[in-house]
Amino acid sequence: MATILDQLIKEISKEEMSPLDQLRMLCDEIYREEKPNQMYEKWAPTGPNTILCLEVPGKIKTQIGFLTLQREFKENYVAIYWTMYKSEVNSENPKMIRQQSWEINEEKPKKILTEYAKAYKFIRGE
Repeated sequence: MATILDQLIKEISKEEMSPLDQLRMLCDEIYREEKPNQMYEKWAPTGPNTILCLEVPGKIKTQIGFLTLQREFKENYVAIYWTMYKSEVNSENPKMIRQQSWEINEEKPKKILTEYAKAYKFIRGE
């Protein structure tokens, strides 16, 4: 049975897109599907090289967590686990704490997202 990711990859591979454009398109689709589960997206880490950011559990119950997929160099990606305290949700400048990072040494969008998914499952305790 083909997964949603496999179906999307088939669609975009028909078009002439760079691997980065393919990855961005896949991440946009993943985010659209996960958006209803994002209660704290207003405080999610952002930046020009952040391709995907999903909300995950914090290390402790009083924290909110985010897992970002970021591009470091042309073909070098990293998944970063960030947390912040729920008590800082309404503050102007909540302090984000970088907890852990995973280097992703892959070039193909499917493999990059597979590594990101492994980090996502690890944080969720799956």
